[in-house]
Amino acid sequence: ILYLIPFMLTMLIIPLTLIGIDKPAGGLVDDVGETIKGNTPLSRQAYLINEFRVIFTYLRLLFFPVNQNLDYDYPVYRSVFNPPVFLSLLFLLSIFGLAVYLFYRSRYTIHDTRFTIHDKNNTLLRRELKGDNVHHASCIMYRFVAFGIFWFFINLLPESSLIPLNNVIFEHRVYLPSVGVVIAFGTALFGVIQRRGGSATVRQNDRTSGQSSSFSFLSIALSLYSSVALIGVLSIAAYQRNTIWKDEVSLCEDMVMKSPKKARVHNNVGLAYQLKGWDDRAIEHYQMAINLDPEYITAHYNLFTVYANKGWANKGKEHLDIARRLMRHQRGK
Repeated sequence: ILYLIPFMLTMLIIPLTLIGIDKPAGGLVDDVGETIKGNTPLSRQAYLINEFRVIFTYLRLLFFPVNQNLDYDYPVYRSVFNPPVFLSLLFLLSIFGLAVYLFYRSRYTIHDTRFTIHDKNNTLLRRELKGDNVHHASCIMYRFVAFGIFWFFINLLPESSLIPLNNVIFEHRVYLPSVGVVIAFGTALFGVIQRRGGSATVRQNDRTSGQSSSFSFLSIALSLYSSVALIGVLSIAAYQRNTIWKDEVSLCEDMVMKSPKKARVHNNVGLAYQLKGWDDRAIEHYQMAINLDPEYITAHYNLFTVYANKGWANKGKEHLDIARRLMRHQRGK
């Protein structure tokens, strides 16, 4: 910890640069609060409440990647006792509690597990494991699983805690935390397979070695078959998802289909159409964006540009004036 202190102090450079340090203590605290809050209308408490459900969605996507969306129109919850939020919170607490339990279980390892055997001249002959090999391996597995779970939650803290961001959910936020899920789930899966294989071998000791070998071969074959099947299904899903990402139009159309009531999505697909020269389609979606959010400055300005391209100067100027008025109003705030 002492070695890390100098590096941790450098973390203050960016926030102090953003908020300024030439103000009284009270004003400095207020600036810190406003800076970390961002532009979201949600309070810190409301943002945290929604993140319980968001983290559950991240986990669901890792194990069941269906209905992926670049720009979610995610429902906003105001109470932790809302059933989706409350159930998600219980699920997350159970996972975190499991990690704590496994971590403390892993501390009950066999200390000094290895002892050495020397000859009369004190020459090392071999090292052997003292105690139960299976128990020792289980303790190592427990620690790796706990590490993976802790990694997942700790890496989500900057974006899924009490610091509100403009968007409650973005799939790319789970990329780094997903490493922990891979470690935890992979370790647990192989640990279970190994333990079942070892237990089966013990039960088969009083039988012929041929039967034991057949059982082991069958277990390995079933594991490989399941792995190949899972990889095949996920590969097909990844290929199909990549076809949506092939260009801006297909990606934006996918977002419109999944988030039809979000103004930003309609503005983005309108811009994609405008870049393709499909002005009529662009106008339709810009208008839909403005209907959903009348104070959406970008949509008003984009509508002005597409009207100007079509030679409809009067209609375009109307939306340009609205965009300028909204910008002045925001700057006044």
